[in-house]
Amino acid sequence: DLANQAYARENYWKALYLYKKSADMAPYLHENFFGQAKTYYQLGDKAEANNAMQKASGLAYTKLDEKLYSAKLEMLERHH
Repeated sequence: DLANQAYARENYWKALYLYKKSADMAPYLHENFFGQAKTYYQLGDKAEANNAMQKASGLAYTKLDEKLYSAKLEMLERHH
């Protein structure tokens, strides 16, 4: 929640730090990597955004989440 709050306040460096810290504690949660992906994108690092989105997609629990992440990953790859 703290990472999402920092992201919402456009404090992207803090959000990234918190998403990474959360991923270290729970590397099986796709939300951590999706948060990293959208934050890297806002920071202009398309390559890291792409890597994080791939991780999020691979960890998705449901087919719907997987489809959503795959579509976002495809968009990132087109703009990279």
